[in-house]
Amino acid sequence: MNLYTKKKFNKIISKFSFLTKKDKKNMLEARFERDYFSLKNNIKVQQYLQKHNVYISLTSSPNRLNKVIAVLYTLDLTNVHKIIINIPQKFQNKQKYGIPKNLLNFPKIVINRKCKKDFGPLMKIIGALYYVKDPNAIIISIDDDTCYPIGMINTFVEECIYSKKKIIFGGSCQQLKYFFWSKPNQLKVLKKKWPVKKSKWPYSDIIEGFAGIVYKAKYLSKLMKIPTLFKSCLVSDDIIISYFMAINNISRKQIWKNKVFNLEYIKQFEYGLDKDALHRGFGFIKNISDNHIDINSVKYYKCLIWLYNQHQKCIKLYSKKKMSNKKKYKQKISKKCKFFITP
Repeated sequence: MNLYTKKKFNKIISKFSFLTKKDKKNMLEARFERDYFSLKNNIKVQQYLQKHNVYISLTSSPNRLNKVIAVLYTLDLTNVHKIIINIPQKFQNKQKYGIPKNLLNFPKIVINRKCKKDFGPLMKIIGALYYVKDPNAIIISIDDDTCYPIGMINTFVEECIYSKKKIIFGGSCQQLKYFFWSKPNQLKVLKKKWPVKKSKWPYSDIIEGFAGIVYKAKYLSKLMKIPTLFKSCLVSDDIIISYFMAINNISRKQIWKNKVFNLEYIKQFEYGLDKDALHRGFGFIKNISDNHIDINSVKYYKCLIWLYNQHQKCIKLYSKKKMSNKKKYKQKISKKCKFFITP
């Protein structure tokens, strides 16, 4: 059920001066021209939701926090317990945040500041783990500049609950070659360093956060042990998450539900293309050109090489030091390697 009439919804979004005409048109389409998907009569889902909550999780920068409200108006919150907006004490550990009133007054909002260090876009996941304690809770991460179809949340919830395998689901997944098709030499190097063999559709190497990702919280707990990141990794959350899932044998799968939710229904707000977008490296990588359309291949390559090298160092170190006494072995794993090594 749509909670707004088209007239009322149009009146609400008309006040968002930061949106273009195209943005507002996309919001109306996402809310009223995409099929609504209800879980009300789904007994299995409702029984699960009685025991475990659904959380939406995201992060933003001080310059864009007042625009998050537009994203939230595209979501169906019927089965959502809380919307967690994860904000570090200071952006890039320097700039303070001001919390807009429109967010504080929005239903189900939690401003989560428990994670003091700024992990960049990865805050949308790491921050939530400080708040969500139930390992079987469902966490849906989204971006701060994307217009989502009304059926996305319930589609994610159903897929997550019904899955019996170790899988995370998203609206967009890609193979490595998608990012490096014009750089065959780099692609050849990365294929050798990727933790698992090539995945077959609908499973993929890289899951893309802009299109939303749904996880069970238990798949994410080790992310809190992430080491201090290389700069290119601070703005490569898709690579960090995908690599982490790969080394833990958790598959990445794209969801496509005709007329309800698919990649073609996801539209980016035009402010998402501005220079202050986190995925463009804002605040973390200097000298990024406005027309640097290949930024992903640049930062992803550097990040993947760093991850692989760190991973291999940890494997070599602890394959030599592993003891028959598992407790002692666990104690010997350094903070830098707990992200990569499972005792």
